Amino acid sequence: MITFDAYKTQLGLNILRHRERTGLSLREFGLMADVHPNQVTRIEHGRVNPSLQTLYRIAEALEVDLCDLLPKNDHDVRKNDGQEPNPFHYFL
Repeated sequence: MITFDAYKTQLGLNILRHRERTGLSLREFGLMADVHPNQVTRIEHGRVNPSLQTLYRIAEALEVDLCDLLPKNDHDVRKNDGQEPNPFHYFL
């Protein structure tokens, strides 16, 4: 079983990957999703636990299903030993 913190981290990385795929800046994306850009950063770095309503707005702004943002299984979740997630994880 994965930890909740590891799950939150992977959720954030999934959001970051989708946002960067669209080419949207934090500011543009925040306006589209009605989420402050600072909050988007905290979500993408796994620092906060976003509400279901916030996740729904994020998914709508990214034009993906909400389930596409969620980690699918333990193998999708990168174990995080308390360090900041690497936002370039998908590009390495």
